[in-house]
Amino acid sequence: EDDDGPPQLEEPPPPPAPEEEEASGARVLCLLRVLFLLNALSTTTWGRFGALYYLDKGLDSSQIGLIEGVMPLVALVAQSVWAILADARHAKKAVYVATSFFGTSTLLLLAVPWLVGRSFARILAVSVASKLFSSGGILDAYALHALGSSGSAKHYGRLRLWGSLGWGGGALVMGALNDQYGFAPNFALFAAFNYSKIALMARCVPEEVVTNKKKTTVAAAAASTPASGTNNDPPSFDALRRAL
Repeated sequence: EDDDGPPQLEEPPPPPAPEEEEASGARVLCLLRVLFLLNALSTTTWGRFGALYYLDKGLDSSQIGLIEGVMPLVALVAQSVWAILADARHAKKAVYVATSFFGTSTLLLLAVPWLVGRSFARILAVSVASKLFSSGGILDAYALHALGSSGSAKHYGRLRLWGSLGWGGGALVMGALNDQYGFAPNFALFAAFNYSKIALMARCVPEEVVTNKKKTTVAAAAASTPASGTNNDPPSFDALRRAL
């Protein structure tokens, strides 16, 4: 009998160099900062100034109050549903991208004059329908998942700071723009910020993956979803924390 000996096992690839881990971790964190910034900027284009649009359409205070009251209730339920789905399917990125796209596109229907006109019923329907895709909490969960459990609260707070900068700065700029030009620029900026965020999330941010039935961190999964022209070696938790 021919005895070929025991099968040869392939040697595992060498671990990435510390410099490569640092660069990959820094890239993921930079993307998260931009996402939080864009998310906050898009919120300032509508949230604080939506009432101006409703007034422009001739709605009275009771109608505006009804719309502004129903929308958060719908968002509260919708966010819970999408969060459960994202956790169950281990698909935070996919769920966030899909819901952000449909939510943004639905709200932008208000910018189509022949579609909603000055009809309270149509404006109410479109406004409430846009909240069916509310999933903002998934971005926060994604960021916490990327940071890992050790020291995540401190570093998550630093990420949220970018959202605060976007919210404060965006509100000031949008206030000045609305004083000067009315509500007209809001839809264009709302679309620009949101679709930029969606494209960035869809093309550049790594997927959440499952290995041996245990979720890995988004940062550690970076190598499995490389962006075009980049080298995404999996960073360590320490590299992520140092990059912050």
